[in-house]
Amino acid sequence: MHLHWKNHETVKVTCKPCKPGQVHEYAEELARLSKGIVIDIKPNNTIIFYRGKNYAQPEVMSPPNTLSKAKALEKYRFGQSLEHTSHFIERLEKELEEYQQHRAKFGKGKEDTTTNNVSFGILLQ
Repeated sequence: MHLHWKNHETVKVTCKPCKPGQVHEYAEELARLSKGIVIDIKPNNTIIFYRGKNYAQPEVMSPPNTLSKAKALEKYRFGQSLEHTSHFIERLEKELEEYQQHRAKFGKGKEDTTTNNVSFGILLQ
């Protein structure tokens, strides 16, 4: 962004893998890191920044706490797997709850017959 702002006053940033509410979070974070001003957020996940009237290019272009490309990709993949796993866990918890309800409703009668059959089978042998 800073290299672009060297010759232009505005910059357009497009967020590709973005959920509906994440664009605003990205805009706030980029504005904080670049010290730019968010002009507009378009519906196609595009953010337009203005560098400001008294803009001075920083000596250090990227903040020290930014991730490398590989670590950012790893973080993204971890977030995706975490989201997928949480949906899977929710589904399993729901199935377990339904199973427990079914067992509480119908399980007592079946348990008695299975214990009788087992004891009867033992007596025959």
